[in-house]
Amino acid sequence: MKTIKSQIMSIAHPYLSHGGKSSRRKRVKRLIDACESSMARYSINDIRQLGKRHVLWHDEQLKRTGKSDKTRMEYHYAWCTLWELLNRLGKPPRPKL
Repeated sequence: MKTIKSQIMSIAHPYLSHGGKSSRRKRVKRLIDACESSMARYSINDIRQLGKRHVLWHDEQLKRTGKSDKTRMEYHYAWCTLWELLNRLGKPPRPKL
């Protein structure tokens, strides 16, 4: 079974190969962090099982730890990237700032 990081890196390879490198690397790093915490909480094995509930839970965790609104929006953009990479319709829920 692949780890979370290897799953994300395998689908994010084309995303990382062009565009602004430093910002894309930061976004993928945030995405890995967010997915690892959500998947550990809900015992999920595949990133395709992540859904809106997990996004909302992760945002609530960020809010509880006192992260700034800018940081929470950066994580939201990372979740949006995951939705694009997985070819999902719509967008993940936005954080309530």
